Amino acid sequence: MATIVEFTVNAGQFPGTIFKNVEDVTVELERVVPKTEGVVPYFWIEDMDMADIVAQFSEHPGVRNITVVDTFGSRHLMKCKWVRKYEGILTGLAKSDIVLLSAVGTEDGWRFEIRGDDADSISTFKEYCECNDISIDITSVSALTEPEAAKS
Repeated sequence: MATIVEFTVNAGQFPGTIFKNVEDVTVELERVVPKTEGVVPYFWIEDMDMADIVAQFSEHPGVRNITVVDTFGSRHLMKCKWVRKYEGILTGLAKSDIVLLSAVGTEDGWRFEIRGDDADSISTFKEYCECNDISIDITSVSALTEPEAAKS
């Protein structure tokens, strides 16, 4: 049965460098289905200068080729290549066949919501995190329920 899991990680865990030198910024990963050749290439940054965005993310060993796709007020849609060899949360999601539903980060930490098709995919992701010293705090686990319209 499909399972929804919510978890948090500290700000330094993912993507490590972005909150090191900046405050009061929000990063939101664009919701996409991971593919074998890459994962989550788009993300939103709010309340941060574009030059600072590129500089901060460029320090991360799992990020390459950051570009600005669009800007809407104080929000910037960015695109980058996530290096799959880098063993981090995104790689763990892709290797576990997990779908990222949402991910929002601030200097206080990250909040993720993911969906696995079955308990095995969730277990695989948890094992991946443990083996790669990625500390996650699971805050909610629930089975995917039937939509209200279908129950009628």
